[in-house]
Amino acid sequence: MLEHISFRHLTDYAYNRLQDPHLSQQINDHLEKCDICRQALSIVLRIGQTAAQLESPQPAQNLIERVLKATRRTQTLQSRQQSLAHSPPTLLHDSRIAALAAGVRGGSKDCEMLFTFDRFDLHLSIIHSAELDSFTLRGQLMVSEPAEEELEGNQIDLLMEQAQIRTVLTDQLGCFRISNLKSGEYGLRVITDIVESVIDHIIIQN
Repeated sequence: MLEHISFRHLTDYAYNRLQDPHLSQQINDHLEKCDICRQALSIVLRIGQTAAQLESPQPAQNLIERVLKATRRTQTLQSRQQSLAHSPPTLLHDSRIAALAAGVRGGSKDCEMLFTFDRFDLHLSIIHSAELDSFTLRGQLMVSEPAEEELEGNQIDLLMEQAQIRTVLTDQLGCFRISNLKSGEYGLRVITDIVESVIDHIIIQN
């Protein structure tokens, strides 16, 4: 009895690449009963259809896996009676605060910050583009203690006035990027398999 269909089998099923008719029938039977896997299959098919319309190669397997991982995490959370544990972040470093403490005025618009929560560290860089008059927020999620947590596929939500305005996923190294940001006050929500943390105030300014 399948608990959930693996990423590889789900993708092979979606694109008619399964060679084992018994496995194909097992997947058919499972999809009739599992809402999570049906939605995951729908996402795989939509990604493939979009790629075909753009006449681009079929999306990389790791991209599909990252999207499905975030989808399954979200659906699992919604099905739980209780949400993930919330861990408030602690600011360890802010380059703007350090510059002010050193008496520097009118410095770079770029900024480096380091937060810690639970067993994770989060490094953020705010980078200004003079040509576009916009900012890019780059981040990397790191494990601060030896653990088995995966860095890939964790969900990063950009917030404004507590509303979610963008969502990205971390790559294999825990990195992510959010571009074309204007000046303003933002928040950031990090959702991993074990914990959720929200940074309330990220100031981006000219």
